[in-house]
Amino acid sequence: MGMPACRTADVAAGPLVLRIFPGADGATRVYEDAGDDLGYRDEEFSWTPVRTAWADDGSELTLTLGPTEGSFPGMLGARTVIVQLVGVPCPVVEEPSGASCSDTDGVPEVRIELAPGDLRRSVVIRLVFPTARPNS
Repeated sequence: MGMPACRTADVAAGPLVLRIFPGADGATRVYEDAGDDLGYRDEEFSWTPVRTAWADDGSELTLTLGPTEGSFPGMLGARTVIVQLVGVPCPVVEEPSGASCSDTDGVPEVRIELAPGDLRRSVVIRLVFPTARPNS
């Protein structure tokens, strides 16, 4: 997880950490705002959809981020996304190029550096596993 913070504005510049567990396909949204004012009352916030889709045999995971909707003052342009994979081996990163996987304290992590504006469109992360996922 991320570093501890005293207030939400303290974590705004840190990486977006997504912890993915093996299992069924899923979807959620990540909410963000400035964290230090009442701008959310005036719709100064953003939502980033996150969708996961596993291949039937568990050999591949497709993670789709975005596109981000909305904005707020101080919103990050560029973003680091860390995908932590729980209970699965380190995958081969098929997309995006330049991303790689490393094992951090027994938890595989895929680190992806997104350029400014990348989340204004959908970003697809495709991970291929050397063996099928557990519980498949």
